[in-house]
Amino acid sequence: MYIIFDDFKKEYISEATRLAMCEFEREIKYNADIPVKDYEKHISKLLHWLSGHPYGKVALCDGILVGYILFAGPWDGFFGNVK
Repeated sequence: MYIIFDDFKKEYISEATRLAMCEFEREIKYNADIPVKDYEKHISKLLHWLSGHPYGKVALCDGILVGYILFAGPWDGFFGNVK
């Protein structure tokens, strides 16, 4: 058993959404202040948008997605007068 890293691609969106929903469902058991809603569509939509940026990585263990990280990328002026 070993972990390999790959770029985040659209083919990982379904599994990444499932992974995020598992974490969300576990978190709401411990935090009653989180509103319980169906966030799956929103997460999937966000992952689709983020998959168009070149800043995502996934971790695969024996071909199964076990983690991921995504960034939207830098924006000039996001933190004021900064390039």
